[in-house]
Amino acid sequence: WITIAWYTWILKEIPKYRAADFNPDINNCMGVMLADKDLDTFIVESAERKAGKWPSKVNMEACLHRGKDHMLGPPERDFTVLTEQFVLPATAGDENQWKEWEKRHAREIIETWERYAPNMTWDNVIGYNPVTPYYTANMCKNYAPAGNWCVIDNIPSQFGRTRPIPELANHRMPITNLYATGSAWHPYGSAHSIQGYNCYKIIAEDLGLNKPWYEKGRAF
Repeated sequence: WITIAWYTWILKEIPKYRAADFNPDINNCMGVMLADKDLDTFIVESAERKAGKWPSKVNMEACLHRGKDHMLGPPERDFTVLTEQFVLPATAGDENQWKEWEKRHAREIIETWERYAPNMTWDNVIGYNPVTPYYTANMCKNYAPAGNWCVIDNIPSQFGRTRPIPELANHRMPITNLYATGSAWHPYGSAHSIQGYNCYKIIAEDLGLNKPWYEKGRAF
């Protein structure tokens, strides 16, 4: 249920938001949320996705990446922008359908972006890389079949200390000295280091490794 389309955009210039008239810092914010004020927006989006329909509204985040990471763009550019939007799972369509949705979503993003930042037209775009749930599901098997970026959903039965299931929540696998961790483990799915740290504590307990938290007088 947490399947996302990530598009990395290489731009000629950073987005220049209308909101800068009263909030000058916005043009340099790492994350800007672009959504309307309709309280039913996410209820409708949820219903549409459950019905297998592409979201009728764009509610996206734009993340400005500064720094000369040449893996993200040409050497002469010192920024790229990542956009995020919840969309359908990979299983909702075949490869041809997802190719159509890729292009559709790119158009939707620019149409939405331009309303908030007038310079965000296609003339400002050097290129973009669309990463959809279909791509994610086919990139690594642990994301299949839905292309769920957190491997499993953040639902009540898969959230907190029993994630992913109680029998595997302590990171110990049925094979001795084999441990697993990642976004599918507690406390919840996301991109952070908590799961790895929790896993190390279990490994340290089993294998007698250093426990720096005790050395610093902490319980964590």
